[in-house]
Amino acid sequence: MIFFICGGGSSEGLKEINKEFASILNRNPKVLYLPHAIDENHRTIENSFNYFKDMMRTVNIVDIDICYDIGNTKHNNYDALYIAGGDLKKLSKAIDKNSIEHFIKKNSFKCIYGHSAGAIILGSDILDERNKEKINTWNLIYDHEITCHYYANKEYIALSKKNDQLKLPDNTAVIIQNNTPIKYIGEGIIYKESRNK
Repeated sequence: MIFFICGGGSSEGLKEINKEFASILNRNPKVLYLPHAIDENHRTIENSFNYFKDMMRTVNIVDIDICYDIGNTKHNNYDALYIAGGDLKKLSKAIDKNSIEHFIKKNSFKCIYGHSAGAIILGSDILDERNKEKINTWNLIYDHEITCHYYANKEYIALSKKNDQLKLPDNTAVIIQNNTPIKYIGEGIIYKESRNK
């Protein structure tokens, strides 16, 4: 499975990144959209989903479904899972590690695309620096601390020096396979391998 993690950004700034995402998938791919991180004080789920569909349409991805409940979503031959950004804490509480692992096993995703909070959740547990609260992540990209909106975001810090660090500014992305970054898209990405493993 390929992980496609994005540091955040605008639809205009993500054009090349979304083209790369589309190139990974089969022709006429099916994508499943997870909205659980979306902060509806900022934008409704419906508006966020429409925004995403408009972005994907520019790279000829049009077959997109939204998933409100992973426990009741049937296997439907999706090529990719897209995890929307927003509120990391909200996402962590809505879907735990065991639930997402079970859900992924039931499906045949070729790629998982995490955007902002949807990317951070894929890495190792972190600490919310504002209130010193641990946020449980999914650690699907094993022992990698992922920071998005880097250079602007000081909210989260790592809990372990054993973790590799992957820091992504807006409008950048990294493709990860077999727990290793294989391609960097955009400028300013920082990847530091831990010396404490």
